[in-house]
Amino acid sequence: MITAAVVDRALRRVTLGALVLFIAAAVLLSTGEVSGVPAVVGLVLWGLGFGGAATQMQAALAGAAGPDTDAAVSVFTVAFDLAIAVGGVIGAVLVEGTGAAALPAAMGAAALVAFGAVASSHRTAFPAGRR
Repeated sequence: MITAAVVDRALRRVTLGALVLFIAAAVLLSTGEVSGVPAVVGLVLWGLGFGGAATQMQAALAGAAGPDTDAAVSVFTVAFDLAIAVGGVIGAVLVEGTGAAALPAAMGAAALVAFGAVASSHRTAFPAGRR
């Protein structure tokens, strides 16, 4: 709902904001507390950050693809599903190898990389202004 309300007006800002929520969630979840306020707040922030990700990425891709939007969005759907599957495999390997405590650090690292990619893509996928 939040993304839908602002995606056309402020795609780059809402995407960067969502990634900040994701990074904050990683910090809170890395405290090691599995119950209580930090865990609940971390999970809420994670949900808010991740909830609009597909819409944000599709909007950015559609803007960058121009006349090839239909083909690009079709490929994106497969890539997004594949990324979720690969994330599950990486998560399983981390949990098996080092324990669940490694997941927030991995999530935070991935979110930092994504933040850098979005921040540096202001001329292509995330230009300033209205879509």
